[in-house]
Amino acid sequence: MNKILVTLLFIAVVIAGGWFVWQNWPKTQLVVNNQQNQNTSDETVSWKVYNKDGFITFKYPNAWTVGELFEVDKSGNYTLVVTARSENYQIDTKNFFLTGGSELEVRKENIVNPQIYIDNYEKFEDLVYGNFKYYDKNKITDVKKIVVGDGMGVIFNPEVGDSRGVGVKDTEAGLLSQKGSFYRVRFLSKEANSKEILNQILSTFKFLPQK
Repeated sequence: MNKILVTLLFIAVVIAGGWFVWQNWPKTQLVVNNQQNQNTSDETVSWKVYNKDGFITFKYPNAWTVGELFEVDKSGNYTLVVTARSENYQIDTKNFFLTGGSELEVRKENIVNPQIYIDNYEKFEDLVYGNFKYYDKNKITDVKKIVVGDGMGVIFNPEVGDSRGVGVKDTEAGLLSQKGSFYRVRFLSKEANSKEILNQILSTFKFLPQK
């Protein structure tokens, strides 16, 4: 008789325990998933779109402004440079220091064998802005390989001190399409969430067919 009571008690405990887990575990899991979905909502859906035939397309925050200019190198080749600037963008026009906001710059580089810049990021030292070296290859941190659109790339942070303004965060990236087109990205920002902003913009990049 005692054995029967013990067995029944054991079965009751198992059933009660199973019921408790079934009632509580799925609900907890569901709350976590809902929080994750809310935190990872795509803010870029309603952003403005930059689109240029034979170049690239990307999205940027609605309050930002986009501009285009052409630079000419020593060989007479034209390079399209696209800039996107935040609504609070400010610059010291005397020293060209960034004093507020963020600026994204995208340019298509006319170079031979661009793959080497993806495989060997230190080669970026060979690429210059104007007539000056932009950074030292020995002062590059946070190097990461990335996938962008139908292509690939490398992203990193050069240590340039205060040469672009006090407290300015500097990020560089090289993007290579499957067709072999190479784009260089520079992102300067004084925003606390600069990395998040850049990652959101890069997630919208797509390479357009060459004409």
